[in-house]
Amino acid sequence: MSWQERFALRMNAIGTTIRQREINNEILRIGEIFSDSPSYALVYQNDAATPADVWITDNSDSKGTKDIVSQLKVPLYAGDLIEWNYEKWLITSMESISTIYYAGTMSKCLGNLKWLNGDGLMRDTWFTFNSISNANSGVNEGQIINLGNEYRHILIPLNENTKLISKDKRFILDQRAWKAIGVDRISKRGIINLTLKEDAVANSDNLELEVADYRGNTANYSLAIINDDPSSISVGFTLQLRSEVKNNGTLVSKPIIWSANNEAVATVNESGILSAHSVGQVIITASLADNPSISTSIDVTIVDIPKLYTIEIESNSTLPHEIKNGQSKTYIAKVYENSSLVLENLEWQLFSDDQISPTSLGLINSQTNESCIVKNNRSNSGYIQLKVSLVKDASIYRWLRLQMKPLV
Repeated sequence: MSWQERFALRMNAIGTTIRQREINNEILRIGEIFSDSPSYALVYQNDAATPADVWITDNSDSKGTKDIVSQLKVPLYAGDLIEWNYEKWLITSMESISTIYYAGTMSKCLGNLKWLNGDGLMRDTWFTFNSISNANSGVNEGQIINLGNEYRHILIPLNENTKLISKDKRFILDQRAWKAIGVDRISKRGIINLTLKEDAVANSDNLELEVADYRGNTANYSLAIINDDPSSISVGFTLQLRSEVKNNGTLVSKPIIWSANNEAVATVNESGILSAHSVGQVIITASLADNPSISTSIDVTIVDIPKLYTIEIESNSTLPHEIKNGQSKTYIAKVYENSSLVLENLEWQLFSDDQISPTSLGLINSQTNESCIVKNNRSNSGYIQLKVSLVKDASIYRWLRLQMKPLV
């Protein structure tokens, strides 16, 4: 490495401007003392397997609200769910401070909000009560909004499931039914602000499961692989697998995830095309992309390519199908295994035109493994049949009909 390259690396590390150098120094300083702070804690972010380093301090506005800080290498975002002291907390606000660290607030989750999505599948998310006022509510920031017993104002993370919640969606909380009369996805980045109004409990509501509009709306999916006979396929070949999805007996269109348990034997792509690689057994599984618990599997045997033999008879003669009295002609046999030319032991024979009886019209003058010489045995008319077959499998053969003709 040249001195120019070493200099460039050093400048990138410490910063090319005074401001950047100060920022980098501050990041290093915070990193050195981070775990020594009394506010240091290990938390799990969005159900991650490994914990993250943060600072957590009390927020004077509410016992259920904490301030949270993380280093730049541990990015936090509004809408993240944090597990701390065996409790769930929802980050309700977060910002990057001068690209040095992240700082924000989190609120203690009070329960799990459950609902059925448009496909009848159960969905759930942690929620907390809103502790920041709407712009026109007349309540100071940091104070809890009390909307009366018949209303609830809750915050949930914005994600692929919750973003589909719309007005009039019903929920069960505290053994009571509620209807969404306000869905705000704009005011808080990464957060949905739900305003719920108490609603009458319906017969379709399941208070035990705490799911509104449950009865008669739940999904009952079935998934099947419907190929006629996908149990065996040869190495080097492909097979298009076909699936069928039903919900409560009605055909529906759902994305499918395909997988193989032994990809050395066979693989299957996202379109369900099975490719056979080597001899063996493989289990192919199809599952619903949005509900992997709904799945089905088939066993497929990958076999070697069948050896299909064919024989061709050739001759250098311009008239290979006739032999004149007293003359001979040479015939050459070529054996193909799956279109590839191979060497095999062959047997040559002559028969009458019925391909059964012996003949005296012609004779095999000489033969090798690949060729034979057939002679007209002083015959001026008639037909004979030349047969060549595999020694190891007499069911593989080829016939050539020859006409015996006079010399002139």
